[in-house]
Amino acid sequence: MAPFLIFGATGRQGGATVNALLAANQQVRGWTRNASSTASQALSARGVRMYEGSFSDHAALTTAALGCAGVFMNLMPSFTSPTAEGEEGGAIVAAAKAARVKHLIYSTVSGVEIEDIMDYVEPESIKGWYYRNKRALEEETRSGGFEYWTIFRPATFMTNFLGESAAFMYPDLAKGVLKMALKEETKNWLIAPKDIGTFVAAAFLDPEWFHGKHVPLAAEVRSTASIVEEIEKVSGKKVALERYTPEEIKQSVIADAQDISNKVALSVDIDQVKSWGIPLQGFNEFLHEHKEILDQTIGPN
Repeated sequence: MAPFLIFGATGRQGGATVNALLAANQQVRGWTRNASSTASQALSARGVRMYEGSFSDHAALTTAALGCAGVFMNLMPSFTSPTAEGEEGGAIVAAAKAARVKHLIYSTVSGVEIEDIMDYVEPESIKGWYYRNKRALEEETRSGGFEYWTIFRPATFMTNFLGESAAFMYPDLAKGVLKMALKEETKNWLIAPKDIGTFVAAAFLDPEWFHGKHVPLAAEVRSTASIVEEIEKVSGKKVALERYTPEEIKQSVIADAQDISNKVALSVDIDQVKSWGIPLQGFNEFLHEHKEILDQTIGPN
């Protein structure tokens, strides 16, 4: 049984993919910058073979990919370099090709496919880097000569409202305030990372069915007010909804990133997502599953 190599194995998408593959009794390898970290050691204890290295080490990347049936690529955006994400992804693609991996799966982001999205961002802003790199890596995935390739385009992670992610994305939740740049009429398309992992594992296990597909991923769509209502309902705590002012949006990387949804009509055909026959977790169910973390995320009131 050939293994699968998962980048970001200790992260949201990668970790969910590891879980789904292990549940399907598959052999899994993980790539990490620090194999001695607690998260990496935990995966090793579950039977995941962890490889340590940097993205500039082609030999190490190729060694990790040798003998693998598939590689899952998902990358964090850089807030300091306009080229880092593209270079890291390019290194993964090159290593997968050198190792003669059959199936490359790449997770990008919902909206990257919108033709004129770059008209709404400054080319040399972090948002500009973000979309430019992901578009380029989608093309590298398609044209890389792999026997199978699949591109997933997930919407907003439900985990953004919990724990460390919330502390970064919505720090005022600790004070009982959800502050966003999104307008009330702007739609929020949501997906649980667990579902991303389930889709990626399904694609690896049935590569012909998923070959050549661009798969949008969202489980449901909500207004900002509806998100707050659901958080209040599950947590039993009051949460105020506030919006960034135009001036604040200009000064905040996170708010500026959210603001793109006010300008571009992002959309996911959820019926199409459901047509794959893979169960999806709703926001209410997700919050209940992680209620302990939710209660810790929102300040006492």
